[in-house]
Amino acid sequence: MKTKVCTKCHKRRLVSRFREHYRTPDHLNSWCKNCESVYQKSPARKKASNELKKRIRHKTNYREAAIRGSNKHRAKYPEKSKARIKVQYAIRNGKLERPNKCSKCGQVNPRYQDGRLGIHAHHHNGYKKALDVKWLCYICHRKEHLQREVK
Repeated sequence: MKTKVCTKCHKRRLVSRFREHYRTPDHLNSWCKNCESVYQKSPARKKASNELKKRIRHKTNYREAAIRGSNKHRAKYPEKSKARIKVQYAIRNGKLERPNKCSKCGQVNPRYQDGRLGIHAHHHNGYKKALDVKWLCYICHRKEHLQREVK
């Protein structure tokens, strides 16, 4: 008869004492059925389960709030949203090309800390001419908007 060592209790047991598990090379769980049963009934398992439920609930609430916020913004500023979508569509279809340098300061390939490209299409002539944009790095883009708010 085939045997296997349980990684929890370190006892050699018959293969029939292990549940099937499709991701392991031998297609058997690493813990024997006894150890698994003890763990499932333990307070540690219940605590881990509750923590997981909390994280899922928080993530769902955050996602729903973000969607509500973006829907609210789209409803409040429909012309901005339409212009942004037109620019994204034109970039995707090759009608508009995103340059690799800022048209104001000349910085080449500016990137955020997480590695994303930091070149933005700035609608300097309003949203009616959606594809008439000025390409700015994220720093110059922020400065442009701050200057507009001051005026």
